[in-house]
Amino acid sequence: MPTLYRIKNWDDHFENNRTRDLKSMSWVPMPNKMDGDGYTELVDHPDGAAHFGAWVAIVEVASKCDPRGTLLREGARPHNPASLARISRLKKEVFEQAIPRLVQIGWLEVVGNVNHCDETPCGIPQERAGLEPQGDAPSRARAERNGTERNGTEREKRKRFAPPTAEEVAEYAREKGYKVDSESFVDFYESKGWMVGSNKMKDWRAAVRNWTRRDRPQTGGKSPPKHGITTDWEKVAERAREHNERHEA
Repeated sequence: MPTLYRIKNWDDHFENNRTRDLKSMSWVPMPNKMDGDGYTELVDHPDGAAHFGAWVAIVEVASKCDPRGTLLREGARPHNPASLARISRLKKEVFEQAIPRLVQIGWLEVVGNVNHCDETPCGIPQERAGLEPQGDAPSRARAERNGTERNGTEREKRKRFAPPTAEEVAEYAREKGYKVDSESFVDFYESKGWMVGSNKMKDWRAAVRNWTRRDRPQTGGKSPPKHGITTDWEKVAERAREHNERHEA
């Protein structure tokens, strides 16, 4: 079974009074201390700089997971070097080398092995995600505020969003005749925690349709020339896609 990791003492080091009030994070506070034993040991290695970069990427990914600080994806699937590499665009081998070192240093800790479950949202409830139940009142209160704990009948009736795989996206695109890079689609929304703006995605097929519209603006089906304005265009396209998805998803 896949191994689940979490960042040790996440709440003490990577949360503050502002982030604790945020439902989702687009930034994360990080300690800037560089004279501690952990930092010294991490970078005192031929690939120390690359391993530190992997650590920063892991922190950023963990800030979008639920529960935060735990490397757990949607569907109660633990992140692994391959998924971290897809999101961060760093090499998988770097994470393969860095993760055991981060565990040894004490920055990461092993929670345990997790049974894969496509129907369970990331980490909620923890018993179904294969984790030891925490049982603490703040976590339960937060879960209730987020609407993840309901009476049994109501919970079963409500259809729960399940993130698609790249293969499912590719199959849907073929059925509709769309040209979509399914892996880029999944990586993009996975990095955003499957959020559309400030809302949780409800319909990934609608998101695929809007993704296709973004890639086919009013230029006869061709992408606009880049000529040094790629970043601005991508920002405009992303805002337009999120606007469409909020109305359709």
